[in-house]
Amino acid sequence: MDDLATRVSAFITGSGMFDGADCLLVGFSGGSDSTALLLLLAERYSNIEAVHLHHGLRGDAADGDRDWCRAFCAHRNIPFSTAELDVPAHRLPGESVEMAARRQRLEYWADRAADDESTVVALGHHLDDRLETFLQRLFRSSNASGLCGLRNISRVVGVRFVRPLLCIRRQEILSWLEQRGVNDYRVDASNADESIDRNRIRAQLTPLFESFNTTGALASLDLLEQDALCLERQAAAVLGDTGELSIDILQGTDPCMWPRLLRQWGQRQYGFDLTLRRAAIERLRNVLDRASDSCLIDIDGRFFLQFEKGRLYLRAKDSEPDAVFTWKWREQVVLETGTLRLESRLVEMPADRCGDDSWCEYWDAEQLGNELTLRPRQPGDRMLPFGSDQVTRVKKLLSNSPLGGRIKRSLPIVCHVDGTILWVPGVRRAAAARVTAESCEVVQVTCQLLPHG
Repeated sequence: MDDLATRVSAFITGSGMFDGADCLLVGFSGGSDSTALLLLLAERYSNIEAVHLHHGLRGDAADGDRDWCRAFCAHRNIPFSTAELDVPAHRLPGESVEMAARRQRLEYWADRAADDESTVVALGHHLDDRLETFLQRLFRSSNASGLCGLRNISRVVGVRFVRPLLCIRRQEILSWLEQRGVNDYRVDASNADESIDRNRIRAQLTPLFESFNTTGALASLDLLEQDALCLERQAAAVLGDTGELSIDILQGTDPCMWPRLLRQWGQRQYGFDLTLRRAAIERLRNVLDRASDSCLIDIDGRFFLQFEKGRLYLRAKDSEPDAVFTWKWREQVVLETGTLRLESRLVEMPADRCGDDSWCEYWDAEQLGNELTLRPRQPGDRMLPFGSDQVTRVKKLLSNSPLGGRIKRSLPIVCHVDGTILWVPGVRRAAAARVTAESCEVVQVTCQLLPHG
């Protein structure tokens, strides 16, 4: 084994990044970094799959990348798959192309590997990327967690991402590929566009940085990461097992914890990677100082935080701000939301079950609780469907539903008071609060679309 391969192998073993993994998904763009990563892992592991994500950008060049990656893997008998993301068609209001691409990549990886300890996603970032990320985020007023964002192992939206090449430099990768006669890897022409921050940093700042003690700078990054990890562990302890976040919790913690609390809350409750900019933190500070019970905070032009009765919700900006309903179904038998009519009634053990009617469901009343929340669908919503052992994204359940697009957009998410998703009316119910032989009380809930819903 050559020197570079030996170092990467030792780095993988020492970090434990592949511990417990039965499936290695390798992000494979066709560039030099991901090509080297794929070759290094293919020499050592048999349980790998190269995954190429086509973003629907750069036209014929992107098609060429995909075709080259497919041929490269076929020639070496490496399992290969590709997915079409179509970033332009799925951009959210106020979202840049870069932000949309990252969000859609995370959604794809979450569908493939979220909450699956046996599956790992390996990415080709190296030491130079880590340094460039630090410099880029330094100019974006990032905290310690953001400055050292590229880590050996990270968990985002329930996915374990690993970076086996963070122990080596870019030039080492290029030399290693050249020694193996691999010179036709793909080059993204947009990398030369210095109007893009990262490219300008790479072209102008990095060469200057290299004239100083880069080793010392990288060691400082390691120390900064230790500080960030300490604060992140404290945030996890504050959220506890439930992952719930409230106004009281935020008011009781130092503002330096808020971005970390909100990011972990967003990932645990919504499966969404939530990053608050400095302006949003200042707006949050003002809201907490006023102790407002009901308000909205614009996060980044795409989403806002909604405070309602001491609790927090994440909402897409194009959803109605008043579309959260609290339903005390025992006291208020009928609830109309403007688009739907829901009705509850206590019944005997359901001999008259609605069969496969997903607009009518039976629940264990005690487990259901006396109060339900109806809210719009939110980014990253996930649930454990009845009859399944796999947590599934609500977005995927909706895409598989035969309902029309207008109806899907109007459907609320029915949640337990603890935030657990119980039901997407007309689509699927969750496994929670199911009726069993031990159920003492059963409630039937029916849902009906209103004429103008």
